[in-house]
Amino acid sequence: MKSKYTQKKNKHKQRRNCNKHGLGNLDQLATKIDGICRRNLPDGKIRGGILEGHESEIRQNALIKVLGGFLGGNPEYARARKSNDPDAILMVVERTVAVALRLSKVRLARKLAVHAIRHTQINELNGGVCRHPSELQAAEWPHQIQHGVLMSGIARAVSLRKLSTKNARVAAMRIEEGLSVQSISEILEITPSGVYQQLDRVYTVLPKVIERLEPSFEC
Repeated sequence: MKSKYTQKKNKHKQRRNCNKHGLGNLDQLATKIDGICRRNLPDGKIRGGILEGHESEIRQNALIKVLGGFLGGNPEYARARKSNDPDAILMVVERTVAVALRLSKVRLARKLAVHAIRHTQINELNGGVCRHPSELQAAEWPHQIQHGVLMSGIARAVSLRKLSTKNARVAAMRIEEGLSVQSISEILEITPSGVYQQLDRVYTVLPKVIERLEPSFEC
C-alpha cells in the first residue's frame, strides 16, 4: 500500500515530466503545439499550388483549432491525461496537431479558391462556353426543370399503370410539398415503413419512365 508521501512524490515526478515535455499548463501547451506545427510545416515547405506561402496562416488556424476544443474533445487525450502519462499525452498531441494541419490546409484551400474565382476578370480567353440545354446532364438541369420532369414522370407512370394513385400521392407530398416521412405517415395514417415502401416503388419505376420524357426548356 502506497503511503501519502509516496503518492505525493509520484505526482511531483509526473508534473516534472509534463513540464519537461512542455505540457504543464496552457501556455506551455500552446508553445509546444506551435513548435510541432512549425516542425511539421515550416515556412517554404509548400512549393506551388494555391497554398504556397500560406504556411504561417495554416499553422495559426491549426493552433487555434487544437486549443479551441479539438484536442480537449479527443477521447484519447482524455485517457492519456487521466493516466498521467506525459509520453502518451505528447503522442496524442502530435497526432491531433497533424490532423488539424491537414484540415486547415483543406479549408484554407477552399477559401482561397472561392476568393480567386470571385476576383478573376472575365475575358475572351476565360469566358467559358455556352451549351445548349439539351447537352446538359439531368443533374445540371435547373431545379424547376428537374421538378417538372419528376412530376410529369409520376403522372406518366400512373397512366401506364406502373404506379398506383397512392404511390403518386405519397411522392407528390414528398416532392411538391416537401413533407417529411413522419408527417406523411401521420397525415395518411400509415406507418413510416409503409411510406418508405411507397417511395421505394416510385424510385424504382421513375428512372425508366423519365428517360423517355423530353424536358421543356424555356428560351
